[in-house]
Amino acid sequence: MLIEVICNNQQWDELVQKSTGIDWKKIDNIHQASTLANALCILNTNVDIHNTKLSHPIFINQPLNTLANLKASANVYKINAWPGFLQATHWEIMGTENDTIHAILKALQRQYSFVQDAIGFVSTRIISMIINEAYFALAENVSTKTEIDIAMKLGTNYPYGPFEWADKIGIQNVYRLLHCLSKTDKRYTPAPLLQNAALQ
Repeated sequence: MLIEVICNNQQWDELVQKSTGIDWKKIDNIHQASTLANALCILNTNVDIHNTKLSHPIFINQPLNTLANLKASANVYKINAWPGFLQATHWEIMGTENDTIHAILKALQRQYSFVQDAIGFVSTRIISMIINEAYFALAENVSTKTEIDIAMKLGTNYPYGPFEWADKIGIQNVYRLLHCLSKTDKRYTPAPLLQNAALQ
C-alpha cells in the first residue's frame, strides 16, 4: 500500500516506525499526491483539501475545527497528529466509516475508534484538562512540576505526568485547544499560568 504524507519530521518518524509493509512517500504539497486508487494521504494542518481531485481517503490534522465546519467531502478524515499521538497503537478517527477505511487502518496496524465530529478529540480534551488542572495546582503552590508529574504517574499509571505531556505535545497546542473549547464551555478556560507559558 502506498501512503503519501505531508508532515514534519517528527510526524514522519512516528508514522514510519510503527508500521511495516507500507510504501511510505513524503510529499511537499497536496498537488504532488498520486491519483492511484490504492494511495492514501495523511496530511498536516493547514492543507487546502478543497482544491484536490483525490477520491481516496485523506487524513488531516485539524484539532481546532470540525469536518462539518470545513465542509469536507466524505473521503476526508480527521486524526490527531499532535506530537506523540501518531505513534500510538490506537487512533481516534472522525469521518464516515466504510470498508475502505477499515482496510487502510488495518494495514497501518492501528486499533481505532470512530468518534463524534467535534473540536479536539476525546483523548486531547482529557489530557489538555489534566494539564490545565496541573497548572492551576502549580499556581496555588500545591507542589512543583516534577513532583506533580511523579504523583500523577504513580497514582494513575499514566505514561507521562501533565507537565511532561505539555512539553511533549507543545504548550501552545494545549492552550489553543482549551481557548477554542472555552468559547462554548467555560470549564475549559485556560489557567492563567498555562496561558502565560503558551504566549511567551
